[in-house]
Amino acid sequence: MRQFLLIYFSIVFQVSFSQTDMKSEFRLSKFHRIPKVIIDSTSDYLINFIIPSKEYKYWEYVRVSLSEKEQKQKSHIIRFKGDSLNYADKVSQINSNSGIIDLICPFPAFSFDYIRAINYNDSIELIETKEKFEKFIGKVQNFEEVMFVVELNGYSYDNKKRIGSFRETTNSFYLYLLDEKNCTQEVVRAILHKSGEFIVIDKNFYKKTKPCLTF
Repeated sequence: MRQFLLIYFSIVFQVSFSQTDMKSEFRLSKFHRIPKVIIDSTSDYLINFIIPSKEYKYWEYVRVSLSEKEQKQKSHIIRFKGDSLNYADKVSQINSNSGIIDLICPFPAFSFDYIRAINYNDSIELIETKEKFEKFIGKVQNFEEVMFVVELNGYSYDNKKRIGSFRETTNSFYLYLLDEKNCTQEVVRAILHKSGEFIVIDKNFYKKTKPCLTF
């Protein structure tokens, strides 16, 4: 019985300490607002700062959208990097019918993004899923990549500190973000480790949105 009580109180102490420690880590006074240039920009701005986790001979970020007038898909290159003269034609032979949802498009069925790349062994690599995008980025090397990963995970942010701020430590970014679903906004507390691991700590009600539009 004594041993059981010791184990029980040990667990209670650890949980209590962890909660206190997390509360300190997310003290809002320690946080900085997300820069206005990022708040006011689209995901296209963030794409310019992506640094791949490995070197490629050539890679390009492609957006596919549905032309309502012509009722067919059209693709255009948002950004490219590397030897386009020798490899752009080769990589254009590979297309994807799926990708991550275009981060600035409110209607997912109309647009998606993917990356196609040429490795140093001349093989073509297609990056069209969230997991592959995260692997493509790897370690987070700048704040724009932080925000891209945030959007990749389906979260947004605003100019208010409670739903759009960050705190950088040696190994991580602590974040206050916004989640909007079913006409409800929630405050999201999350951690993005610089290794690339994204963790949501919790979500709490923020407010109802009006007008309420669902699709």
